[in-house]
Amino acid sequence: MPLLLYSPPSVCLVSRELDSTAASVRTGAASVEPGSDTWKDRDRFKKFAKASLELCQVYVEIFSSTGSIKQLSTAEMHLKNVIRQAESFSDTDEFRDLEACYDEVKIKLQSN
Repeated sequence: MPLLLYSPPSVCLVSRELDSTAASVRTGAASVEPGSDTWKDRDRFKKFAKASLELCQVYVEIFSSTGSIKQLSTAEMHLKNVIRQAESFSDTDEFRDLEACYDEVKIKLQSN
């Protein structure tokens, strides 16, 4: 007999949102395809940064619902890589938003 696990409805909704957001980033549904052009074109970077923030906010929501550190670690790794590659856009609000989200994720990781 298969083992059935219960997930509260809020976790299921957040999980579906995460899947949808991740698929949008992967498929370019938000007109964003991470690649070398992203780090050369300001408009592409801004779109990618927005999608990255949305994705990481979903990871944080899942962590808040489940307590899963894995979600925070994934968000931290993604944000760290984006910030590292996006240094040439450090003068933008989007870059500062990424840094703020990264700082929030680090604080949550340190307190657990």
